[in-house]
Amino acid sequence: MLRLHVPEPVLFLLFIVFITSGGLLGYTSGLHRKRPAFPTILMSALIVIVVFMVVDLDRPRRGLIQVNQDSLADTIIQIYEYQLVTAL
Repeated sequence: MLRLHVPEPVLFLLFIVFITSGGLLGYTSGLHRKRPAFPTILMSALIVIVVFMVVDLDRPRRGLIQVNQDSLADTIIQIYEYQLVTAL
């Protein structure tokens, strides 16, 4: 379970893409005399949400998104019980 996570280079690449896209949004907004605030803020917010969701989903025991594993454990027990019954 501890080895099944997103590798660190992937997370670093995700952060680099996040920072680069934010910089490009700011740079292109600065080139024009009219600064479109809404698309810039919306794009930045979406990127932040995606980054934090990936990081949160990568660590299932901590974070905001936590999934109860009881139903999965019950299913595994039922599969083993079924295999024992059919083997007899």
